[in-house]
Amino acid sequence: MIDIISKILRKLFRKPLKIGLVSYYYIPEGAKAPSGGVGMHVYHLAKNLVELGNEVHVFTIGNKDKTFRKKIKEGKLYVHRLNITTTDVKDIVVAGRLKLYVFGSRALNKIIYENSKRKFDIIHTQRWPSTAFLLKHFNNLDLNWVHTFHALDTKVRKLMTLEDRKVTRIHEWVDRTVYDADRVIAVSNRSREDVIKTFRGISKKTVVIPNGVDLDVFKPSKKSPPVVFWIGRFSKEKGIGLIPEIVERVLRKSKRYKFIMVAPKTPKIEKFPELAEIKNKVEELSKKYKNRFIWIDESLSSEELRELHEKAGVYVQPSLYENAPLTVLEAMACGEAIVATKVGGMPEQLGKAGLIAKVDAKDISNKILRLLKNKDLRKKYSKLASERAKQFSWMNTAKQTLELYREIINENKIRKKEE
Repeated sequence: MIDIISKILRKLFRKPLKIGLVSYYYIPEGAKAPSGGVGMHVYHLAKNLVELGNEVHVFTIGNKDKTFRKKIKEGKLYVHRLNITTTDVKDIVVAGRLKLYVFGSRALNKIIYENSKRKFDIIHTQRWPSTAFLLKHFNNLDLNWVHTFHALDTKVRKLMTLEDRKVTRIHEWVDRTVYDADRVIAVSNRSREDVIKTFRGISKKTVVIPNGVDLDVFKPSKKSPPVVFWIGRFSKEKGIGLIPEIVERVLRKSKRYKFIMVAPKTPKIEKFPELAEIKNKVEELSKKYKNRFIWIDESLSSEELRELHEKAGVYVQPSLYENAPLTVLEAMACGEAIVATKVGGMPEQLGKAGLIAKVDAKDISNKILRLLKNKDLRKKYSKLASERAKQFSWMNTAKQTLELYREIINENKIRKKEE
């Protein structure tokens, strides 16, 4: 009886919200995609916001225009897939950025239509904020708006390929629209520092809400074999350029050691000389260390990645730039001993539950070898990592985000009354 009364009171005083999540990237459950990234963040945030009883609309890309509806507990999820077509642009970098602009325009129209049915309480943009900026200024929708930064092009520019750098000015211009957002979310304290240095004057409205991890999928393994594992995009900022030297330094020390790498191939690799050269080195290592160095060059689901985590005792994140990668949290949840570079929010994620290395192949390799040589040390860090991972649940992320939404809504209501 008490539970029923509590439920009724919550409904009366904590009205469910209609939330719009705008993200070019969205990776649904079971999809074949590398774990981590904006797409996984948006999927889990949406799912958990719905479980908290809200109506969530995700606006993302798809092969054709279609809306998927799903009821989860007391909430509702709507995924609006928008087909994006562009003119025949031969430059793949320009074509990719052009798709973001087309998506922003199509999402804007779809949001206006859905808002006409019932007003959105809040719009939450991910990575690409211009859609909400335009909605706020051109359509007089009285919009409450929050934006999450997952990366800053100003920080990663020097790590990009020469071809990618030519369009960073466009991203920087778009990112500056966040000055008009009600709040800005950073996924780590270090990320927040970078945001407020880049966008002067927004420190008071920039908050930290950490990423989460799916603790139902990623669970500790009792095994801790001398196998190293890495997941990442085939890009310079993820440390792919350090991988060949790390692999060589580690595998030549013992025939017992193995290295598994998940880095999906994309057309981009062959088009860019810098990445193509690294790819050739990786392929040579596959031949040299047959059956000991395994490169999986296709996208995998979270469940498939978990199976690979179970085969490894050490996880390495050799990134040159990061904010707060989901891959590290997933490795922690699986109970792997972790070596990560002293970059972005990774030291915050790990705390004392892993080893922090310089952005240097030799230092990273030495720390990996230290763990591979000592099973007891691997087990020690394994236990510390899996315990710490419990602090990072997606439900906690969703609850903090929902409280922020309500704070913004209430503040804007008070401001309008005063006006």
